[in-house]
Amino acid sequence: MHGFNPLGLRARKFAAEARAKAGPILRRGFRNLCGTPAVIFSAGGLMDEPGSEEKLTALMKGLASRVIAGQDNTGEYKFWPDRIEPAPGSAAAIPGAEPIERWENPHIPSGYTYLLQLVAHDLVASTVSLSVDVERAEVENARDDALVLETIYGNGPELTPEPYEFSREHLRGRGLVPRTRLRVGPLCPKIAGTKHCPHRDLGRGTGTAGVDATNRPINLVEDGARQSDRAKLWATETMVADTRNDSHALLSQLTVLFHLLHNTLIGKLEKRVARHDEWSEQEFAWRRFVCARTVVTLIYRRIIRNDLMRKLLHPEIYEAYAKGFRLEDGKDVKEGIPLEFSHGAFRFGHAMVRNSYRVNDPTKPELMNFGLEQSPRLPYKLPVSPEWMVDWRLFFEIDPTVAPNFSRRIGPHYAKPLIADLIFTPESGRGLPFLDHMSAAFAGVWSVPDLIGHLQEKLKKRPNSKLANIFSTYDLWRARLSGWLGEKNGLIPLSPTDITRLADHPPLSLFILFEAAHSISGGAPSREGGGVRLGALGSIIVAETIYGALDRNKVMFDDAPSLAQSIKECCGKLLSAPDALADVAVGGNDINEMKDVILFLAENEAFLA
Repeated sequence: MHGFNPLGLRARKFAAEARAKAGPILRRGFRNLCGTPAVIFSAGGLMDEPGSEEKLTALMKGLASRVIAGQDNTGEYKFWPDRIEPAPGSAAAIPGAEPIERWENPHIPSGYTYLLQLVAHDLVASTVSLSVDVERAEVENARDDALVLETIYGNGPELTPEPYEFSREHLRGRGLVPRTRLRVGPLCPKIAGTKHCPHRDLGRGTGTAGVDATNRPINLVEDGARQSDRAKLWATETMVADTRNDSHALLSQLTVLFHLLHNTLIGKLEKRVARHDEWSEQEFAWRRFVCARTVVTLIYRRIIRNDLMRKLLHPEIYEAYAKGFRLEDGKDVKEGIPLEFSHGAFRFGHAMVRNSYRVNDPTKPELMNFGLEQSPRLPYKLPVSPEWMVDWRLFFEIDPTVAPNFSRRIGPHYAKPLIADLIFTPESGRGLPFLDHMSAAFAGVWSVPDLIGHLQEKLKKRPNSKLANIFSTYDLWRARLSGWLGEKNGLIPLSPTDITRLADHPPLSLFILFEAAHSISGGAPSREGGGVRLGALGSIIVAETIYGALDRNKVMFDDAPSLAQSIKECCGKLLSAPDALADVAVGGNDINEMKDVILFLAENEAFLA
């Protein structure tokens, strides 16, 4: 999702300048939400000055240092003056439950932080290597169809075989009968006390490092075990459709969840549907696979609409978009993902990451370093160790007696693991906040005040739009940004000139976080009660992009009035067995939320170890 290469800053700057002068360039996969901006972000003109790259880098390093400004020397979080109360009846509201910390958001469990990341990967597959080439400096999006789970299924078992199990049926058919199940690692011993844990890692391979002088393959083995007869090979190859889904242990475990959902449905179809005489074994396998994939995708898209967006968006904006409101007319819809989304608004999920997590036992200490549990970084530590096998009741509100890890309140501060140079960049003192804000600066996105003004005009022209007055005047935001930037407990002080530059024209990624960190009281921003969900600008950009992608990339049977009806039509059309998956439900109800997926898998014994 980052789509950013620190080595290609100058090339990106040239591309942004050329785009601003030449008008819209509708490259495959990216577009601006409101067309080509009249004024792009330039840090108050800094990007047009001599030596702008060095000056902007220094400014963004100073801005990135503000990520710890909400804490004092004791670690007490001071950015927000209040604590957010948990919802009545939730586990966090039970008498005797652990008190909510000032930085916690009890309305968004931490599982949604990583569902957001999966959705980002399903929207954008950007190839960083292309950004080094000046002639192709605009980052390409290789994702052909958004929000249809290409990030899980790739291009299918023929073109992307890595994530699919090699089966006896596939072997007997000499490769003509497709692989139909997604890979998961072998079962691990059950972890005491867990109730909703898959006890599996992703499928992983060891590969080879080349051949030796006698033409024998060289396998890398775990450090310290080279002389052992039981040396452990390094698991360097992740067997998934999108290797970004192995970017850390929590996301790899979420990917396992979707693989298990698919395999559970395939298992039901294999047991319940008979082959028609006119179907070959090859065609029958394909029909089962397409049916299972379609149902998983229908469930996933329903969760995006009914669960994820409801939790994240400004309530009035969610209500409008859920009922069909769009800024773009159907005849005027452009392909691709807006830069204001990919390099601005959707990076808010980074601020939701916690410092540490309870992973599979509510009584065990919290763990950090989840970002290092992946093949490219520490392959000798894999498969994922038992301590990182996720019990999902600690990440979604499943068990009414167990409070999950809650995400951080959305604001301009990041957890310590995201500041680690080891994970995000070899250059010191930067980390993910620097990359987020620097990437937004070089992407050529709209200037925040101009974007707000442009959207206000579009909203006012819409008949009966309840959103016409959704924005606060930017002068109010400017004053509050200046006050925050001028606080003295940042690592790198900002000069008055720097403060003015950033307050007048902040990077979009920063403003989305700062806006979300405030509630609106009497038309004015207030930190009290803030950080629970996105603000007006962030919600409009996210809603327009997500709902627009769902509109443009239709899935078979997605327009049925209920999930149950969609599944019935799917099974009837593809397998002539409309009731084959009639029990894909929880308590007789449609699957609407992520917790329903986990409860469904538990009911179908997908978590037994």
